[in-house]
Amino acid sequence: LFFSSCIPAGNTYVCSCPAGYTGVNCGTANFGNTCLQGNPQCLNGGACILAGNNYQCSCLAGYVGQYCETPVQVGT
Repeated sequence: LFFSSCIPAGNTYVCSCPAGYTGVNCGTANFGNTCLQGNPQCLNGGACILAGNNYQCSCLAGYVGQYCETPVQVGT
């Protein structure tokens, strides 16, 4: 499930789950640890904070955008 890759292990199998999913078949969403897993990569000193079952980047002054990737343009 959810783009996991599974390999045989004796009479069973082992799956490698993508970020945000856990469980034997990677079928359990675990977005609570998204920030701890390094997803997303907030830029320019931004901090990852949980927002319900998702995340957002809290940007330092002078930056905006989903990942704090855009410098604020002052007085153009």
